[in-house]
Formats: sequence, C-alpha cells, structure tokens
Amino acid sequence: KFYVNWHSVAVDAGFIYVDRKNFSRIIEKLTESEIDQVLDDYFEKEFAGRVTMIAGGTELEQFLRAMEGWLLGSGFHYRHITNNEVETYVIQHNMGNKSGYYLKSYLKRALEFVKAKHVEAKSTPDTVWLVFAP
Repeated sequence: KFYVNWHSVAVDAGFIYVDRKNFSRIIEKLTESEIDQVLDDYFEKEFAGRVTMIAGGTELEQFLRAMEGWLLGSGFHYRHITNNEVETYVIQHNMGNKSGYYLKSYLKRALEFVKAKHVEAKSTPDTVWLVFAP
C-alpha cells in the first residue's frame, strides 16, 4: 500500500532519494535569501504539477495525505495534532538550521498553495512546527 500510494508516484513526479547529510551540507552553504529564490522558482514553475501528480489534486486533504507519505518515506518522525479545528504538525528533521528553514518555508508555501488558512511555521536545527486551519 505504501509503495502504491507514495513510492510509485514519487518517481513519476520527479522525486529522487538524497542522502540526508549531503542534503544538509548543500543547504547549509546557501543563504536564506538564496533558499527563498530557489523556492520562488520551484513554486512558480513546478509545484502545482508535482502536487497534482503526487496527491491527485491540489486540495488540502490530498496534500496532507501526500505530505504524511513523504514524511514516512523520508524517515522523519512527526506528530499530527488536531485541536478545535487547528491542525498542528511537529516534524523532527535533525538536519540543521538552514535545512529547517528550507523545510519550514517549503511546507508553509505548500500549505498556503492548497488553501490552508492562517498558516504559521517555525523551525529550529531539529524541528519544524506547522500550525494552520483547514
């Protein structure tokens, strides 16, 4: 089931497996401004097609299912908490400051793209917090 729902479509959408430590080393060499520029370009040109291919559409629920598949497939530990129509994800990445910034910025933009409301995101060298309303 996991293969069918995540791995098989991830390859078709252009995802590859990258060593976590090497990804962190590369990202740590970029400034936050450079990370933002990379994300600006990706979200302008490719994100809509990627999320549609992976999630089957651009609805929030579809994206969250795909995001959780990616988190599991990447080996990230996470918690998902729902409280009074507020969704919170706490993602443990343990990849450093800039990788945390990249993940926070990517996921915040993605949630806003799929129409989550009041998206707040924070990151540390180890953790990303996402809080939003559906």
